[in-house]
Amino acid sequence: MTTDPTADGSLVLQVDGLEVRYGRRTALDRVSLAVRRGSVYALLGRNGAGKSSLVRCALGQQKPSSGRATLFGHDVWRHRRLLMARVGVLPEDPDAPPAMTASALISFSKGLYPRCDAIAMRARLERARVPLDLPFGRLSKGQKGAVMLALALGHQPELLVLDDPTLGLDVVARRMLYDELIGELADRGTTVLLTTHDLSGVEALADRVGILAGNRLVVDEPLDTLKSRFRRIRCAGNGATGFAPFEVVLTVRREWGTEAVVSNFDEELLLRVRDAHRDTVEVAPLSLEEIARSPTAGPCWSGPWRRPRSRFSLDSSPGCARTWPRGFTRPSPPSSGSHSPWPWPWVWGLRSSARTSPNGASASISRGPWPAG
Repeated sequence: MTTDPTADGSLVLQVDGLEVRYGRRTALDRVSLAVRRGSVYALLGRNGAGKSSLVRCALGQQKPSSGRATLFGHDVWRHRRLLMARVGVLPEDPDAPPAMTASALISFSKGLYPRCDAIAMRARLERARVPLDLPFGRLSKGQKGAVMLALALGHQPELLVLDDPTLGLDVVARRMLYDELIGELADRGTTVLLTTHDLSGVEALADRVGILAGNRLVVDEPLDTLKSRFRRIRCAGNGATGFAPFEVVLTVRREWGTEAVVSNFDEELLLRVRDAHRDTVEVAPLSLEEIARSPTAGPCWSGPWRRPRSRFSLDSSPGCARTWPRGFTRPSPPSSGSHSPWPWPWVWGLRSSARTSPNGASASISRGPWPAG
């Protein structure tokens, strides 16, 4: 495996001109972004914006219609098996064999990853008060998420991918998850790619923000820069003309005057507004959620932040390669091109032969050589 000579060594993940199409529908349209080493990149977008497609392409689970994704300077589609040893993933829906306990999952992971720190994994679960001897299927969703996070971090990955990790968690479980992430970032400087709908929580973590809307990346900049250029300005009276120096993305008339959201705030421009408008002018910052809801992020961002359960399940999505752990056989797919959406070797092929996926694919446990991906 040779490194791309044009690759930037400071980039952990790079996506160039990525296009993903499902028949006539375009999921991603010429999307390019970069995640630098040690940073936290928050990828935001409404349902159907293309976040899941981008993550699958970034992990080598899905081949894009055009463009490419590179991990650590290598083409992820061509070298996925070797690259995944350096990546940890926390999925939206926690998935593990329901009969296995957290202790058994840790032991299994230790056999797969030479760098796996079983002691740290157990300590992490003890802090989260997750019973180590209870079958995974009997854990609460918050406890399952804690197990998944421990497994994702156990082998000390260089890149951690989190797919809406707080979905369905209560306030306490969500706070504990963020505390673990903050501690991990402080101790190791792990690079993070995060997709989420919990904008208030990610605001304290993210270094850079990307917003997908209309299948394109409409925002891609440092969080501090993004927040510094957005402001809410209130003018008493009819102050519409007083906003002229600013790029106004939203204007609301109220009984007491006019309120506007601007996307190019600058102190010098504010002085011009104050000079042109004799009445009181008030300025207030916007939260990340308020910025994401603004028209700048695309019209599809209006409405509540809700997301249904993932429509992707075991062997249900097209176009992805995979590898299987030693001693386990590949599930027999109902059609060519199917795949498991999760990139953990200990999840692939671990389902009991008596269980089947929603589309009929099944897996059995047996001994044998590691099959080709």
